[in-house]
Amino acid sequence: MRLTGATAVVWSPNSWDYLLAGLRPILPEPTVYENSALLGNQTVLRRVQADRPVVIFLTHNSYTKYGPILPILQKSYTEVQATAVSELWIRSDVATRVLAAAERGGGGPAPSG
Repeated sequence: MRLTGATAVVWSPNSWDYLLAGLRPILPEPTVYENSALLGNQTVLRRVQADRPVVIFLTHNSYTKYGPILPILQKSYTEVQATAVSELWIRSDVATRVLAAAERGGGGPAPSG
């Protein structure tokens, strides 16, 4: 999957995920707990809903085991990859295009958003 440059939220206490993946964060700080402390939990959630990032990456050490982000994921995102320590969710409208391109063998351009 080619997601470099896609808008993203890393729901994790780890900022390396942004750096390693080449994602464009929509929140001011790289770690979710810093954003929560800076903006407040409800503001962070509203911002994620309003900005609709292409990618939401979660690590299993996220505070309160994903907490309030789960309803947003279940409503508007598709889980496309999971490991023992993380999950990658892509906005459902984009996931359809990205997964279809991957099946055809063409990475195609990075998703916009």
